[in-house]
Amino acid sequence: ILGAAFTGTPRIVPATTAEMDLGGSTNKWKDLYISGNANIGTQAFATTATSSGDASSTLTTKGYVDGLITGATIYRGAWNPDKTQNSGYGVPNLSTVTHTSGYYYICSAIGIAEPNGSGCEPNSWAVGDWVIWNDNIVDCAGTGTGGWQKIDNSSVLSGAGTGQTVALWEGANSVTDSETLGNAPITVSGNNTTFAGDINFGDSHFIGDDADDNLLIQGSANENIIIDSADDLILDAGGNDIRFKVNSVEYGKFKNDSGDFAIFSSIQDKDILFKGNDGGSTITALQLDMSAGGVAYFNNRVYIPEYISHTGDTNTLFGFGGQDIFLINTGGGRRLTVTNTEATFENNLIVDGNV
Repeated sequence: ILGAAFTGTPRIVPATTAEMDLGGSTNKWKDLYISGNANIGTQAFATTATSSGDASSTLTTKGYVDGLITGATIYRGAWNPDKTQNSGYGVPNLSTVTHTSGYYYICSAIGIAEPNGSGCEPNSWAVGDWVIWNDNIVDCAGTGTGGWQKIDNSSVLSGAGTGQTVALWEGANSVTDSETLGNAPITVSGNNTTFAGDINFGDSHFIGDDADDNLLIQGSANENIIIDSADDLILDAGGNDIRFKVNSVEYGKFKNDSGDFAIFSSIQDKDILFKGNDGGSTITALQLDMSAGGVAYFNNRVYIPEYISHTGDTNTLFGFGGQDIFLINTGGGRRLTVTNTEATFENNLIVDGNV
């Protein structure tokens, strides 16, 4: 170890030539530490790489590093996963190359070669994928260990963009090999997602703005839109109207009419019909004729508990005073009582014609 005051040229001088033989079987330097800058002369290493089995006494830098680092990833070259070559093992033949953990090849083409044998995975490759040997996995047959694994590098996104924004491959939709990433019109804030424009999905379904900047939810032709709630379905219209349309033409609406609930037939002179299922047949229980001022047509009987009064004349009415009793009142007084046995007139009976 040399101090800071040393001004000469530092050298490593071996005690014997055996200690200098880095490739020897017994005398090896285990560790060499260099702090700061060091100039290493050409004598130290050969200009060509030698493997661990080389008889040369000179060890190159590459051979030295490869020997010390075990289990590391070591690039072995390109691999073409062409299943038609070498009985399905691609080029080079991955069944015959050296099988050492960490040795890997990079796919140079798209292919379906099977480096672990016929019927074994992985068997789908894209340009840029790695195929790497692992001594510690169970082989395809399940009888031993060692096999090729895939590192999918074809789906890794890279590039620059705005934070909290979904990445987008730029270019026209006809471009299939874009290498430029930009920002999609979709931003994320916590658990919330914001779309800058309309949303089209499925079979031409649409969520977005209409021509008047209203929210439009639209299905494709001959398909329904289903709103299914496990609890109540609440329609809250601040404009007081819930409108019903066909092909943009309004035919009816529910309206908040100064607090009253109004059912409105929007088309001129079109009636309001109350329909139902009577024993499997559709009937019109009540028809309100809008062209006749709202005349009501009942399909069958009308049951009332007591009286029917005249509009604006509260003391003139007719109805029922009890079971089997029919009453007619005018001017606030009883005029006729009819039971199942008799009819009683409370005042004079004037007959104009025969009785």
